[in-house]
Amino acid sequence: MNKLPDAAGQGIRRQQNRRMIGSWSDHVSGQQHAAHQDEALHKWTRLLWISMLAILLGQSPVTSPATGATAPVEYLHSGLSGNPGPTDRYQQLEPLVRDGFDFPLICRVVLGRHWSQLSAEQQQHFIERFTQVSIATYASRFPGDARVEFQIKGTEPLKQERKLVKTVLLQAPDEAVQLDYLVHRNETGQWMIIGVIAAGINDLALKHSEYSAIVKRQGFDGLMAALDKQLAGLRP
Repeated sequence: MNKLPDAAGQGIRRQQNRRMIGSWSDHVSGQQHAAHQDEALHKWTRLLWISMLAILLGQSPVTSPATGATAPVEYLHSGLSGNPGPTDRYQQLEPLVRDGFDFPLICRVVLGRHWSQLSAEQQQHFIERFTQVSIATYASRFPGDARVEFQIKGTEPLKQERKLVKTVLLQAPDEAVQLDYLVHRNETGQWMIIGVIAAGINDLALKHSEYSAIVKRQGFDGLMAALDKQLAGLRP
């Protein structure tokens, strides 16, 4: 089979990258619209999140990258940037996402006051399903058929052994999506991701609002059913 000329091949790769970035941007825009469509209903949730975030983070000036704090982000990006070839994308990303994110802490933050109302078995069930949905989400957003590039721009030290790792997802020199990662040092001293801010939209705030509303209306079983449905829609 004849190879495409370099210019044509580059053009196809740029189109693939634009589709991938466009999908990411559309996803973020859709989440932002959904989060604001009922301001009165979710006012208490946003106020709760602002208070929680202020305690959790406590911002301070940007500094140079810290190798330890950026390690989980670099580890994740190594898989998102790679081409999986014949390997299943979910299977390839699973160890990177499981090892890079502190899902037990994330799940406690996401469910807020509802977390303590769950049994230990329900908590583990939620953590596992939430983890699976997170892996499938990354696999769907970064299918591996388009080359992507990430750049770490710096870190911002926060309170309580936490940092904000600032990165950009590059499509072209003039096209980039800002991706910032909240990381913390866990009880074993390992740096792990606890949140992602895409184009200024905090995923923890969105999930806290969405999941809290589901639990309030439908209980834990309703939340698990919603996650099962979401996972089924993401898996091929």
